Formats: sequence, structure tokens, C-alpha cells
Amino acid sequence: MNHWLVGGIALLILLVMLFGLLMFGAGREHS
Repeated sequence: MNHWLVGGIALLILLVMLFGLLMFGAGREHS
């Protein structure tokens, strides 16, 4: 398996989780 592919997928998952956490936190603060 290509290490660039693995790194890209890991980074993508991390970004998605971070974005979801950010949106979740913002949603909780506003409501």
C-alpha cells in the first residue's frame, strides 16, 4: 500500500473529525 495514500486518508479522517467536533461545539453553544 502507498504510504502517501495512507497518510492522505488519515489526514482526511482527522480533518473530518475536527470539523465535526467544531460544528458540534458551535451548535451546542448556539442552542
